[in-house]
Amino acid sequence: MVYVSLRGVPGHGALGYWLIPEVHRRGLDTEAVTLTSNWVPRETEVYRIVAYVEPHNSASIALLRRCGFTEEGLLRSYLKFDDGVFDAVCFSLLETDLD
Repeated sequence: MVYVSLRGVPGHGALGYWLIPEVHRRGLDTEAVTLTSNWVPRETEVYRIVAYVEPHNSASIALLRRCGFTEEGLLRSYLKFDDGVFDAVCFSLLETDLD
């Protein structure tokens, strides 16, 4: 599943994705994220897509890099889940990155 949710700032979207374990290592994640992140800026008013990943999630970091996202930096104590608050690495893809 891949989705882009609208952010509080007009033109900004947040990317989210996950894959069921049975289909890991088939390239479906790369294909789905690439298709979505290339379609959204071209066909909607969204010109900036961000994704937030925990620093130890090397698979998601590699996926975002493969899909053309740029690492912007570490956001300390950014992600809040039931089991705590965690740092996040911020990645972005701009409409101009697609040219």
